[in-house]
Amino acid sequence: ERCTRFHVFCAHHLCELDMMSFDQKINNENMSKCIQTLKHLYDDLREKNVMCCNEAEFMAYDILLGLREGDVLRQVLRYPQHVRDSPEVKFAVSTFSALDENNYVRFFRLARSTTLLNASLLHRYFPLMRSNALRTMAAAFTTLKSSCRLPLTELQR
Repeated sequence: ERCTRFHVFCAHHLCELDMMSFDQKINNENMSKCIQTLKHLYDDLREKNVMCCNEAEFMAYDILLGLREGDVLRQVLRYPQHVRDSPEVKFAVSTFSALDENNYVRFFRLARSTTLLNASLLHRYFPLMRSNALRTMAAAFTTLKSSCRLPLTELQR
């Protein structure tokens, strides 16, 4: 669990370093492997009737890591009921929904209201959501005959 948290933290906080200093792809691969190992560990322990108090946190990280994959909801349905009903997984599913629906307002509100590690994982989706937001605003303020000016200060807000 500590290794996974370390990779999540690094994913955001070292993302601006050059590839010689920090390789995002290798970090993502290692983070995914850590999460997969934890999934197997949680499954094995569940068979022995041992519940892990942090399972929901790490299943939420797994969801947040793969928000652009189409089978997120199917993945969540395979989780045990107590994990599916946890606030962490519900947050991750809400974030998936916001991204999937291109609801940039809800996405950024969720990102602003979450934990440091969740926000660190969500950071990878910021450029996508920002470009989608600009595309949506441009379409909303432009017609075939005319365009409306949108002050830069409004865009920054």
